[in-house]
Amino acid sequence: MRMEQLAEICPLNKWPDAPVSYVVCAKDRTLNPAWCRQAARERLRCEPLEIDAGHCPHVSRPAELAALLCDLLDAK
Repeated sequence: MRMEQLAEICPLNKWPDAPVSYVVCAKDRTLNPAWCRQAARERLRCEPLEIDAGHCPHVSRPAELAALLCDLLDAK
């Protein structure tokens, strides 16, 4: 990686107005679920959704994750 890539400035003045959601994996041992919940609320300004899974819910709970994502699409 070149140093210019690390110093690249985002061309946006602000983030686009778009719906935001965040899924917390309650049993994640890679990303601390407590930190993820807090980051979702403080940084994304959204209430996080939770799934009872580890770091890879698409592997361990694909049907549950798919249902959660479909519910999100239906709600928007």
